[in-house]
Amino acid sequence: MASRLLPNVARTTARAGAMSLAILTVTSSAIGLLYWLRQPTASWPGPKVVNALPLDGLSGHANVPLIVFVAVLALGAIVIAIFSRALRFDGLTIALVIATGVGVWVYVASAISIFIVQQSSLDAAFVASRDLTTIYLAAALFGAAVAFSTSAQLGEHRLTPLIPSAVGLLGIIDLLAGSLPDRIEDLGPLGDLLVVPSSPVARTLDVAIGILLVICVGGLGRRNRRALWVATVLSLASLLMRVVDSVVDGLSVSATIACLVVALLLLACRGDFTFRSDPDAHPVAVLRLVSVIAGALAYSLLTFFISRTAANRPFHLSSALHATLRSLIMSTPRGDTGLSAGFGTWFPMSLRVFVALGLIWAVATWFAPWRHRFFEEASRRSLAEGVVERWGVDTLAPFTLRADKAYYFFPETPQNGPGQTTLIAYRVLRGVAIISGDPIGPLDRAHETLASFLALAAARGWQVAVIGASERLLGIYKELGLHVLYHGDEALLDTVGFSLEGGTRKSIRQAYNRVGRNGFTAEAMLAGDLGDGARAELVELEAKWLQGRPRKGFVMELDDLFRLDGDDAVFVVGRDPDGGLVGFLELAVCPASHSLSLSTMPRRDDAPNGLNAFLIVRAVEWAAANGFVSLSLNFAPGARLLDHGAELGGLQRVARVGLLIAKRLFSLQLDDLLSFNRRFAPRWQSRYLVYQRHRQLPRVVTAAMAAERYVPFPDLLRGRDWAPSGDEARITVSHSQ
Repeated sequence: MASRLLPNVARTTARAGAMSLAILTVTSSAIGLLYWLRQPTASWPGPKVVNALPLDGLSGHANVPLIVFVAVLALGAIVIAIFSRALRFDGLTIALVIATGVGVWVYVASAISIFIVQQSSLDAAFVASRDLTTIYLAAALFGAAVAFSTSAQLGEHRLTPLIPSAVGLLGIIDLLAGSLPDRIEDLGPLGDLLVVPSSPVARTLDVAIGILLVICVGGLGRRNRRALWVATVLSLASLLMRVVDSVVDGLSVSATIACLVVALLLLACRGDFTFRSDPDAHPVAVLRLVSVIAGALAYSLLTFFISRTAANRPFHLSSALHATLRSLIMSTPRGDTGLSAGFGTWFPMSLRVFVALGLIWAVATWFAPWRHRFFEEASRRSLAEGVVERWGVDTLAPFTLRADKAYYFFPETPQNGPGQTTLIAYRVLRGVAIISGDPIGPLDRAHETLASFLALAAARGWQVAVIGASERLLGIYKELGLHVLYHGDEALLDTVGFSLEGGTRKSIRQAYNRVGRNGFTAEAMLAGDLGDGARAELVELEAKWLQGRPRKGFVMELDDLFRLDGDDAVFVVGRDPDGGLVGFLELAVCPASHSLSLSTMPRRDDAPNGLNAFLIVRAVEWAAANGFVSLSLNFAPGARLLDHGAELGGLQRVARVGLLIAKRLFSLQLDDLLSFNRRFAPRWQSRYLVYQRHRQLPRVVTAAMAAERYVPFPDLLRGRDWAPSGDEARITVSHSQ
């Protein structure tokens, strides 16, 4: 062990020494080249880097044109980047180390130069050199070059999740720096971080950069590659603006370092940003941007026209355009505007707010996830039916055949039909791809299928969530880096040996006997055996039961009464003593596991208490007689948390309170449903919510509840094109039969 460790240590030490020597040599050579170029470029236009050459003691001779300084140092930075790759140094760490090393060396060299030229004390020289822009600009150039040369490998860096927060924080710093009053000494430690730019133009740019950086946060959270490059350019622009502004107002060291670190972080972690924006969103973003510009111009011109007319002064278009531009950039219109004194206060602010909101509206579209264009051909739905019939062992599998589900097949173009195909049923809602239950297909293909879908979602900027995941694939979800959260329990009845005898199901036995004694009957039959008259009765009863409300559900309920037909659905029809329809059960058939799954239980308003229990018992009896081994009653969200006798931890008690609040707010049947299920003494199967990132959990939960129609006005979140109309849905069913 020691014999192998020593050579590795020696090799690493040698590489580090070579890298350090290269930094000293290249940086010193670059500074020497600047001394050589100072005189030929002294008259070049543009801003100057102050005290870039502190060894030159003549007045003004220490300054170098910014473009020359950047060009020379950038050349040296490229050399260092190539050298670091040759020594196999890679990643954010080496970029930060090299940036720090270059900054420290320039700082020391500048301090020694000031000490020699100005004959000051060494302490004073180091204090004076601390605020030199050359230090931070050189560190930025070298660090950026090394970070950019870092191989953009896929596979999340440890610091990548911090990038949206870091960029958002930098955006807030820019916003505050551009918006605060001139005097900020009372801010204490924040004073250096929030140095106010000296000119109105710089303050306007600071505010614009801050707004755009904040807008980038959402795109960075979705790993949007365009948001990455925009944020990188903006952070470097913020750094450059502080360097230029330091000539007049002094350098904000803290803000400069913040800009540098954020830029290096973005460059080094760029390989994790794989999402390329939706191509169809580009014209929409451009149209919105043009609309914002046109709207702002129209607002400004109309305001000036009304104000001039009210003041009985002539209106000149050129003057109004000039005042508009100045209001945006300089904050105050100038000249003979003929306006009231208060106009110069409120108009620039209102115009800026208008433009800022419009900019957010336009740019957010540019960074938005791919819009999911929902359309499934009859051939793909037919393939999905085949996969469900062959591999759908889960009791949630039949519900993937709803008309509002999209399908992802793996492999994408199956050659062997349903036999070797895995199906993921999903729908994208507000950037969240909601997967309906576990993937359906061969178990040994589940990992590969999920990984492929996750890659597709990442490329389109979607978050992925699985609702109703079973324990069967929890290990695979965790292997893929997904998080698992307990969702609730599904109640299952084993039909073989099911009995109402004994005290366990006493209440069910009493309800069953009471309803039967009163002359009510129930008949179970396959959907294909229902005649036209019976179908019309069921449709009419369900419509009265719903009272104009749409069906709820997405993962654990069918969306249409005859979505499954023929041998794929079972109806248990209850009638009163006069033969009238009083209620019924709709159950989906799971051929692969020989089980039934309850979808809905419509009933008349005057149905007797215990009718549902009566129909369920008859369904179990029919299932046992026809070879079905189990029947899934329904799903009880948060069953463990709502169990009054369960011992709950602190977080679980908080979750319980949250569930009860949600029940009252959204009229959910949570503990009521649990109590009903328990009367049957079922076998419980836990279900889980699987998601990607903790910070996205509120968004995922909101999208899931909207998909299930458990929130008020769910169509506002789902969109108008969520599902085909009733006629289209029925056509789809007829094509698939």
